Parts: sequence; structure tokens; C-alpha cells
Amino acid sequence: MNNKFDELAKNMACFTRTPMCLAVAAQLGWTIQAADLYVDANAAAGGDGSVSLPYVRITDAVGRARQLRQSRAIRLRERIVIHVAAGNYVGTFNATKLDNNDSHEVLPIVLNVPNVALTGATVLDHDALGLPTGPSNGPQTKLKSGTTLSNTGQSLIAVTRTTDGWAGDGVAVTGFTLEESDSDNAVGIFVDRVAGFAIHSNAVLHTGDAIVARLSSGTVEDNFFVNRFTGPAIGGGSINHPAAVTLRRNRSTGGNNGADIRGSPSMRLLDAGANALQIEPLQVTYDRNNPADVRNIPDTLDVSVEGNDFSGNAVFGLWCFAFAPFVGYTTSDATQPMTSVVRTTITGNIFADNRFYGFVVEPQGAFRNDPRRFTSAFTGSFQENILEGNGRGGALLSFVAADVTLGFASLQDFKYVEQSAYHVTDLDGELAGFDYDNPATDPFSGMVLNNALTVNGATIPSGIKITPLKP
Repeated sequence: MNNKFDELAKNMACFTRTPMCLAVAAQLGWTIQAADLYVDANAAAGGDGSVSLPYVRITDAVGRARQLRQSRAIRLRERIVIHVAAGNYVGTFNATKLDNNDSHEVLPIVLNVPNVALTGATVLDHDALGLPTGPSNGPQTKLKSGTTLSNTGQSLIAVTRTTDGWAGDGVAVTGFTLEESDSDNAVGIFVDRVAGFAIHSNAVLHTGDAIVARLSSGTVEDNFFVNRFTGPAIGGGSINHPAAVTLRRNRSTGGNNGADIRGSPSMRLLDAGANALQIEPLQVTYDRNNPADVRNIPDTLDVSVEGNDFSGNAVFGLWCFAFAPFVGYTTSDATQPMTSVVRTTITGNIFADNRFYGFVVEPQGAFRNDPRRFTSAFTGSFQENILEGNGRGGALLSFVAADVTLGFASLQDFKYVEQSAYHVTDLDGELAGFDYDNPATDPFSGMVLNNALTVNGATIPSGIKITPLKP
């Protein structure tokens, strides 16, 4: 038996239920699962996915899982577990390059198969707080692209929906090291229009964004992130595809922002790369007078942020914004407003030693040249968080793009949201001294804004308060 699977297979049985495999399973006390598939980059070619003859590629195991599920050989309620041994798994987005190296993974790894767990061998070390500090010195399951990723729709793993009607509901990804070479474009894992996803105990290093999720519900827990832009980037959903996400016990440091949560998600096109599968098209323009469109407007996020460490980042710790810039949704005409709703509980986190603020709320993508009205609603409850050592202060609550508030952009380019409301409950006074940008009228256009900022039920008078940057 391959020693690399000793730990992975303690409680699992091989998929191929031959008498020999059943005898081995009985001897080791394994529990027979519906389907267990195995992958080892260092195995001999021609494997069948069993524990003794693993596939060489993750691609082949996912293909087999897809076949088992779609043929109904394995019932939907029974989990398919793909065990990926330690090793280097290198892939490509270019189908022609696969001919030159049959061991190349087909990127992205498309997980459109429901109730599948993709499980690697990477184990994370943890500190005294129980938070991950990075991969341990032991064997790792590493997945990367063999070339620099060229656009923001490319990801190493895509948990998504495809045009054949299948979707990755109930998919779990755990025990992977996803690493690129400080690519601005690469995304580690892209989660798109699925329910019940679980991204647990992975290390995502040197990508642009570690995880992008939109129109999806699930958990991101116990992961370690060091990325160019942000760790988890969690976007809102719709009535048909709600977004209810828990961020729990992750550590994200050394990027622009530790994490971001956004009412309006990124609607960037997801690149299917070298796959024959096609991603289900994504609607980006909505007519608010059409009831069917209304059910698909992606503008609402419910998110719980619990026990994370988003410290030591170049801009913010936790960044909450309303509208994704350049790649967000839009309405069918200028008379129909753009809306964003974020509802969040933020408990027991560390937002320390970030360049500007530990926590920020702002509109971001409300551009002056767009005649639509932008309206944002934020409701947040804060308790037992640590916001200390940040360059300007603990928190900023702004009704215009933070770049304008901080002097990096002009009101000629960005406008204030209108008829918007931020309701903050600060249960233990941790946001005391927060900064805000909430004038009664837009200083550029003179428009009356009718925005409201309340903290613990008290209305904060209109005005602007910005703390100088600490030297």
C-alpha cells in the first residue's frame, strides 16, 4: 500500500470494492464510504483511483466523481471523497499544452459535482490562540499553474455551475497549498452560485485574491492567507442565490487587505480555461420592473466574521464596501438605482497594525459618471474585537469611496451614496473614536444626500472626522 495514504485512509476505504480491498479495510478498521478516490502525483500512470492504484491527476479523479454522480451510480446524499496525496500538482489553462505533458492538471479544477470533498495532505501549524500560522514542515499537497495567470477570471479551483445543469453544492476543499508567484490576477478558489460550500484548513499564498465567493452560502474556516490584494473576498447574493457566509478562525496578513465583504459582488467572467465544460452564463444587467430579474439582483450579503486575525496589511484589516468597481452588476437604465445591503456580526477578531484602519465601511464603486442613484445599507454588530496599532484608527465609516476620504482620489470621479443608512451596534465600546465621512450635501454637486449614521441607536450628526496618519 502507498505509505502516502496511511494517514488519509485511516477511516476510509478504497473505492474499488474488491475482496482484497475489503479485507485490508477490515484489518485497519476503516469505514466503507460511498466512494473514495485517490490521487498521487508520483504514482505510475494508468491508475484506477483506488488506494493501491491512484490517479496521477486531480483532474482524473474529479472526472470520475462527475461520472459517478451523473450516472447515479452514487446517490446524491452519499459523499464522494477525493484524497490527494502530498506532491506537486501543476496545471495549465491552455488545452494545447496538455498534449505536451499528460500529467498537467486541467485548470481550473472545476468542481460542479455536488456533495464532493477534495482533501489534500497539507497540515497547518497554529499559535496559542488556535489560529493558523502557515503550513507545517510536513508533506504538502501543492497546486499551481505552470504559467503566470493572465486575467482576473482565472482560478486554480472553481466551485461553480456549468451549462449541463450541474452545480457544486455541498463541495468541501481542505488540506491544500495553493501558491502562485505574486500574481495580480490569480485567484486561489473561486466559489460561484453554490450552496453549502466549505473551504477549510488551506494555505493560499501569493495569489491576487485568495478566495472569491459570490451568490453563494457556506463557510471559510481555519485558512492561512498571504496574498497580493486580499484573503477571502466575500460578495453578496440574490433571492435565487442567497449569500450567507461565515468567516471563522482565518489568518490573513501581508496583503493590501486582510479580507473584504461586499454587498454587490464581483461579476467578472469566470474562465473555464482548458476544460471542455462551460460555466453557466452570469446575468449582469437587471430590469427592476421585471419580477424575474428582481429575484436575481446580486445586492445582499449576510456574513458572520468570528475569531479571525486580519492584521499587518498594507491598507485595511477588514474592508466592507457596497459596490464592486468596474465589474459589478448594473440596472437596465439610469432611472433604476443601484443597491447594496450588508448585514454582519463581527465578534472576537483581531484587526491590528494595518496601515490605515482595522475596519472600514465605504461605497467604493459609486462613480460620478454613472447617473444612477447609489444606495447602501450596512448593519453591523461588534463585540470583543481588538482594533489597535492601526495607522489612523480603529474604524472608518464613509459614505463616499475611502480613497476620496483619505485623499487618494477626487470627488470628480466618485460620488456619495444617497438615502443610505449605516447602523452600528458597538456592544463594548471598541469603535470609540471612529472616523466618518458623512456630510449633509455632496461637496462637489451640492446635492442633499439624506444619509444616516447611527451608533448604538444614537444618530451621529452630519460631518467629516478623519484622524491624521500616525508617523
